[in-house]
Amino acid sequence: MLSSISLRHMRVFAAVADHGSFSAAAEVLGLTPPALTSTIRQFEEATGAALFDRTTRQVTLTQTGERFLPIARRLLADFEEALGDLDALSKGVGGKITIAAAPSVLTRILPAVF
Repeated sequence: MLSSISLRHMRVFAAVADHGSFSAAAEVLGLTPPALTSTIRQFEEATGAALFDRTTRQVTLTQTGERFLPIARRLLADFEEALGDLDALSKGVGGKITIAAAPSVLTRILPAVF
């Protein structure tokens, strides 16, 4: 069941954690509140863990949610970075440069150049 978890689930999870509200997170993500709630429910069912404590007035992370949030943020950041790198490579903007020089040039001159 864990294979059904997607980046969408993690984005929604992080948005709810950041905003402390299902409706605020839905608005930021451009989703309807029922769609966001459904996504969180799917995520919790797939993991078998409650990620949020919900009351009529507030939404807070459970202990499991608190432990998972930094991991989710790291995964999302890595994914965004990978997409940015792929985009740059496809446009010929990125690449690798190899420089051979004397140690004194590498330590004294090149840092100022870069």
